[in-house]
Amino acid sequence: MSTSVSPSENKTYGVAPVCRIWKLSRATLYRQRVRARATRPATPKRPGPQGAASDADLVAAIRKVLANSPFHGEGYRKIWARLRLAGLLIFYTVGDEDW
Repeated sequence: MSTSVSPSENKTYGVAPVCRIWKLSRATLYRQRVRARATRPATPKRPGPQGAASDADLVAAIRKVLANSPFHGEGYRKIWARLRLAGLLIFYTVGDEDW
């Protein structure tokens, strides 16, 4: 609410004025916010299409490609190309994985 912008005055709404109009105490509002967060899934699903492999399988395949490489470092384009040649199609990037 406090980040919503009024279309007529182009100002942000405050919690207190909104609660006064709704005839609702601020404590109730904050309690409802906590309950809404508690009902959300703990780990949200990754957005976008699912790839041909899970993240764990993909990380293992990337590590295998890097281990078999004669070079010290590989760029992501070469790794993706080698994974595609190996038959593992990649539709997304891996994020927050410990390399």
